Amino acid sequence: MARTDRYGLPLTTSSSAAAEQLQLGMDRLLAYGRGADTALAAALAADEGFAMAHAGQALHHFFMADGAAARAAVARARERVGGASRREQQHVEALGAIVGGETARGLALIEAHTRDFPRDALLVKQASSSIGFSGRADREAYRTAYLEALAPAFGDDWWFQSELAFVYHETKR
Repeated sequence: MARTDRYGLPLTTSSSAAAEQLQLGMDRLLAYGRGADTALAAALAADEGFAMAHAGQALHHFFMADGAAARAAVARARERVGGASRREQQHVEALGAIVGGETARGLALIEAHTRDFPRDALLVKQASSSIGFSGRADREAYRTAYLEALAPAFGDDWWFQSELAFVYHETKR
């Protein structure tokens, strides 16, 4: 049975428990909430080969400023993503660039990826953060334009609306 996340994106796992725990981990990552690590560990306990759960762990470690653990989790995701969907493969590749310190390359990969998969929320969130911390003189205009272009895909989604509201606040809009 094909599995998808809340945003309708494919998940390559045969385990409904792994998919459910990944979604819980995603929601907690998107909200900067507690327990993302526990949910992602549960997803991997249900399916050790689930590349997206390893990618989720990489993002969690990255958010927690543990670069070594983030790189190790991305490496595990890369080892397991070969039989996954194109969307998941691109997600892992872009995340690997970001976590590996290739921010400009990672942002370019995410921008290309979100043209086909605009609802890949974890990558959109990471792109928004990376742009915001980029030091570019035009970073807020760039981030605002990036998010506004994706707004139709997200509609009134709770996470996206909060991300966009934050950017509007930062730009005094």
